[in-house]
Amino acid sequence: MVRLGVGHIDVIQCYDVEFVSLEQVAGEAIPALRALQGTWLVQWVVVTGYPLPALLHAARQVPVDTVMSYCHYTVQDRRLAAGAASVAASGVALINASPLAMGALTDRGAPPCHPATAQVLNRCAKAAARCRERGSSLARLALQFSVMTSPCVTTVVGSASPANVKRDVEWIGEQIDADLLAEVEAILEPVRDIGWISGRAENQDPGRAS
Repeated sequence: MVRLGVGHIDVIQCYDVEFVSLEQVAGEAIPALRALQGTWLVQWVVVTGYPLPALLHAARQVPVDTVMSYCHYTVQDRRLAAGAASVAASGVALINASPLAMGALTDRGAPPCHPATAQVLNRCAKAAARCRERGSSLARLALQFSVMTSPCVTTVVGSASPANVKRDVEWIGEQIDADLLAEVEAILEPVRDIGWISGRAENQDPGRAS
């Protein structure tokens, strides 16, 4: 706390839990943070990461305040919705992060390091082109979709500048174009709910690191 220059931490995350032993996260890390909550040094404890099985496994093993999942409630991948009800029933808040799918759902497109398959990225590019033809942008539609239809408590989107934040707020205040959304959904249908990592990795034993 001294090095951070704060008296307490509002939210502390166990970040990308799939890269370590989930049993260690559930058996050591989260209980240690829970103990700090009792001293009022930490307010909320969060687990974050990509593979849904890993996140849900960690949340089932030990109580947490929120679960943050990346890229799992977007116009292309909506698998987070399936687990939302069970997580909410346990009193855990759910955060949907990266509604633009790490740049894949934008006019600029995904960066070279993006882990999605070429098939997914090609379909996203076609969706972006269709939005431009209609005088809109895929980023606008994707953000509106995630915020307006998400079963989660909140949706988090990163931004590189205050101007982008202002633009995003304006987009969220607009009504979603239902006809354009239907066209984009049709373009993305062949890659619907296809994630960034192989099915084997995503469906492996959640008690082990991905």
